[in-house]
Amino acid sequence: MCGRAKLSSPPDDLRELFGLDQTPELEPRYNMAPTQPIPIVRERRPPDDAPGRGERRIHLVRWGLVPPNAPDLKAGARMINARVESLLSRGIFRDSLVRRRCLVAVDGYYEWLAEGPRSDRRSADPSRSDRKTAKRPFLVRMPDGKPFALAGLWDRWRGGAAGGAVDTCTIITTDSVPPVDAIHDRMPIVLPHEAWDEWLDPKVRDTTRLLVLLASPVRDVVLQEVGTRVNSAANDDPECAAPVSA
Repeated sequence: MCGRAKLSSPPDDLRELFGLDQTPELEPRYNMAPTQPIPIVRERRPPDDAPGRGERRIHLVRWGLVPPNAPDLKAGARMINARVESLLSRGIFRDSLVRRRCLVAVDGYYEWLAEGPRSDRRSADPSRSDRKTAKRPFLVRMPDGKPFALAGLWDRWRGGAAGGAVDTCTIITTDSVPPVDAIHDRMPIVLPHEAWDEWLDPKVRDTTRLLVLLASPVRDVVLQEVGTRVNSAANDDPECAAPVSA
């Protein structure tokens, strides 16, 4: 699962790393939560006869995929994550896998270790968990602290009363591997850099090939225990990511 994330890296670093066609104007975020804006990288398809890749930019979209036919945006709260095992069996995920893929740009995400009876471990989101169960938050990051990319899908909801469109997204998850499996049984797919171009290429629509790209997530991550300030989505400052003392 992935229910909170951060991105506080300098915009110039993001432009260089993701090969963006412009420098993004982003405020540092230390505790991005579902239904809030989250940065995604998308690639616009070039003309059929144009060489190279299309235009690549970062966009802020609502976290939580909302089906185009949903009556309101509330449906997105249940689709902040998409299980990789369900991408082909659920229509909304399958359609976005073929046509609307993205990279979710982060330099860390948070996960909670539930301490107590296993029956109490119902959610990695402390706002939804049993108050009797202690949950220790951890920041999952790269060893060098640099930004990385989570595999994501996006869609466009047009159900607003005024006819306005809202872009939304979800983060693809898989079974956890070490070291993340020490704190949770699911984890977002950290997409290797060498897979980014193909994942973003709108011309690639072979689902078998796309699932292969998702099959080898980056494992070289670090778990850093942080304080409980991150438990509240109302808090969004550097202290949310500050390591606790030994």
